[in-house]
Amino acid sequence: MINLIKDKTGCHISVGQNGYIWLAGEYEDIAEKAIRLVEEDAPSEGLTDRVAAFLQKEAPAIVPRVEEREGFDGAH
Repeated sequence: MINLIKDKTGCHISVGQNGYIWLAGEYEDIAEKAIRLVEEDAPSEGLTDRVAAFLQKEAPAIVPRVEEREGFDGAH
């Protein structure tokens, strides 16, 4: 699920052992909404499909993978 959100928003997402989530990227707001959707609906069936549909609707049509962005040096 995290990879789906990363791929669709282009955000860096790190999940700590303490449950904290760090976001960095241009579309943090969309990534945060998707993560909150996961948090709220975690026990329900079909969650991955709902998150994918949300991201399809909300995320920009084309977001280059982080590695393809200008200036990415792999140190992030």
